Amino acid sequence: MNSHNFFAELKRRNVYIRRQSSLVGHLRPSNTPVHKDHITDWITAQTSKGLVFKTDGLKPASIQVTGDAAMVCYWITFKWVDKAGNGPAHTLRITHAWLKTGGDWRIIGGMSMPEPDKPST
Repeated sequence: MNSHNFFAELKRRNVYIRRQSSLVGHLRPSNTPVHKDHITDWITAQTSKGLVFKTDGLKPASIQVTGDAAMVCYWITFKWVDKAGNGPAHTLRITHAWLKTGGDWRIIGGMSMPEPDKPST
């Protein structure tokens, strides 16, 4: 699978795959790595406030596929918006480890961190 197709598949199935995979990740809002049973706690913390997740963009950074394993790096820009549609934009750097099992690629691990603010000029 070439990187363009892989990223297209990532964009199409990212949320579904996260929910279906056994994984461990060190997500930005967590002080320690979390497993599948807590991977969406940060989402629940926001949706319980009535906020809605809106993606502003998914930008491929790099991919390395070796056999049935892949490391995928990308940036995602998103907002948690209120009922009026207001909310600040955030950009995260994300790295996911993928494993191909059967015909499906599954996320088995990952890490995210905020993109540093650009210095004002």
